Amino acid sequence: MEVIYTILLLIFGVIIANFLAQRWNFFPRAIWQILAGVLIALVPAFSGLEVKLDPEWFMALIVAPLLFCEGQQTNGRVFSKNFRTILSLAGVLAVLVMTLLTLTMKLTLAWSWGAALALAAIITPTDATALGSVKNGFEMPLKVEHRLTLESMFNDATGLVGLQLASVVVLTGHLSPLMSVGNFLMVSIGGGIFGIGVTFLLIQMRKGLLKRRYDDITSHVLLQLFTPLVIYVAAENLHLSGVIAVVMAGIFHHEEQERTLLVAAQMNNLLQQLWSLLTELLNGIVFVILGVSLVPIFSRNLVRRQWLLFLGLSMCLYLLMTFIRFVFELCTLSKKKAARIKNSLIFALGGVHGTVTLAMALTVPLMLKTSKSTTWYDNLVTLAALVILISLFVPLIFLRFLLKKEAQAYTEAELAQARTEIVNAAFSYINELETTGATKERLRWRVKTQLGYDAQKFPEQRQWQQMLGELQRQRDTAVQQAVDAGSLNEDGLVLWNKLKQFNLALQGKERIEKGFLKRFLIRNKRWLVRIFLRWTLNFEKDYPRLQAKLARLEHQVNRTTSVRRKHKLQLKIEKYAKKIAFYKKYTDRNRTEQWRSNLQQLQQILAPVDNNFIAAKEQAGTDQQLLIALKQLVGHEATALQQQFEAPVQENTELLKVLNFELAFLNEARTNESGINPAVIKHLADELISAQSILIAV
Repeated sequence: MEVIYTILLLIFGVIIANFLAQRWNFFPRAIWQILAGVLIALVPAFSGLEVKLDPEWFMALIVAPLLFCEGQQTNGRVFSKNFRTILSLAGVLAVLVMTLLTLTMKLTLAWSWGAALALAAIITPTDATALGSVKNGFEMPLKVEHRLTLESMFNDATGLVGLQLASVVVLTGHLSPLMSVGNFLMVSIGGGIFGIGVTFLLIQMRKGLLKRRYDDITSHVLLQLFTPLVIYVAAENLHLSGVIAVVMAGIFHHEEQERTLLVAAQMNNLLQQLWSLLTELLNGIVFVILGVSLVPIFSRNLVRRQWLLFLGLSMCLYLLMTFIRFVFELCTLSKKKAARIKNSLIFALGGVHGTVTLAMALTVPLMLKTSKSTTWYDNLVTLAALVILISLFVPLIFLRFLLKKEAQAYTEAELAQARTEIVNAAFSYINELETTGATKERLRWRVKTQLGYDAQKFPEQRQWQQMLGELQRQRDTAVQQAVDAGSLNEDGLVLWNKLKQFNLALQGKERIEKGFLKRFLIRNKRWLVRIFLRWTLNFEKDYPRLQAKLARLEHQVNRTTSVRRKHKLQLKIEKYAKKIAFYKKYTDRNRTEQWRSNLQQLQQILAPVDNNFIAAKEQAGTDQQLLIALKQLVGHEATALQQQFEAPVQENTELLKVLNFELAFLNEARTNESGINPAVIKHLADELISAQSILIAV
């Protein structure tokens, strides 16, 4: 159970850190995740928490899936075209950094060759995900960003091979340069070939299953989720580079997805979403683990009074790596001098360390056959953790002076305005649908949810009252003309007076101008009218209840001796007596059809008035929020009059029609250059397509 509690606590830390990063984005997400881990470790109840993960399983369950996912983001053609760049960055640069770091620590700190090489191998690999978190909000030169991504995908393998060589030095006491180069080539090339070969077999197996109609999505998804684990473990057991094998497997799986995009679209979409979620979760867990680990590390160093020494040493190692990267990139680029210096500095600072560095540090006891309790291992993990922190904070401070701010595709105000326009157009389309009033009512409410929490905004009070007053006067005129012409009888007039009472309650009471009751009346007018209709049309069910209530009240009046109590009961008796008299007058079951006919007549009188009023307001350029509220209110009333007599329909089918209309509306806005930001159109189109997919699946 302790393992389960630890995992749940780490996931909880990721959740909290992600919300904090979204609220205060001046710090990258990785920093918040580390801080969440530190806070967890500082809580007294968890002060003894130690994340106990087997290093080998840590690499297989966390690092391998992350690298596989990174490989899936890379097109195979991009890999083949940039093979020389990958060899230069992940091979030459990584080996150069490891060599110079090893010599520096050997000559200046008098470390053993094995210890120096182990630390150099651990802090050499870079992390593209951590870089993306650091540069969030800034625009990096495309070529530099491309080179950093390619480097981070493949220099992990170089670092792991370097750590393996360090283990040989520690265990045997010597190392042959020629044998080291041969071993490096064999492990790297062999890992790549193994990854490609196994991936080819897996892809052919999946194709064969799909051809024979074995297309169970759950099984295929699980098969791919297990792929990086199987490939990594198999490659490591063959003494090949599991990291390179997994990266190459990811690249070739990207090719498979492109070819089966339409063959298994649903499966590919699900896999993409799952891998995205899994990557974010695993990266977050690693940084939370780093934060949890920092507390005992710093506690031990404070006791030994060595934290300043380790901080200075880790800063020197980071500056040396950054300088090597700067010089290497400066010699590689062929642009103008000013651009070369700037891009080289961006590249040097972009060497952010993260997941793989921490993972390799945790594997040291396994690789070097040493104990976790040794001072040497504690020092190595301390330096690795400090290098990670420094590599996160330094770019965060200095990259903002070298990079331009990322241009914002659209503002929240633009997105809100576009949402309002599309909802307003959808409301007009819903009114034209040949479906029941109840279905239209539900469609309006569901479509309005596109506004998000803005759907709860109430229209500006004064304008809203003026608009309702105008509409009410036009309705009064139309109803009076119908009464004069004899096309509306007494029953219809009674119903109209009820509706009018509700409208007056909304307009004439200043004491509830901005309160909850006003919003309640507006949004629930349909419900209030439905109660009135239910009482009048279902009198036979209500009559016995009302008679029984009236009899109880009369009995209580006869028994009470209190004058005040008797007066209150008498008022209730009069109230119920009026109700019964009213119902007797208007609920004769023999007149039900006539009553329904009168309701429909009233609707036929009001509908043209409402439609003309809305059309006039649209032509006058009335605020979109007011128009949406007006259409919804008019629709409520129309539904309350109609839905008593309608059979239910397939609502989702009608909603699909509305979503198709909205997509057409966006396409027309893009074609006619309506002024809506193209980025906003794309954002809304993605939302609508996702909603369509869900509805079709349902």
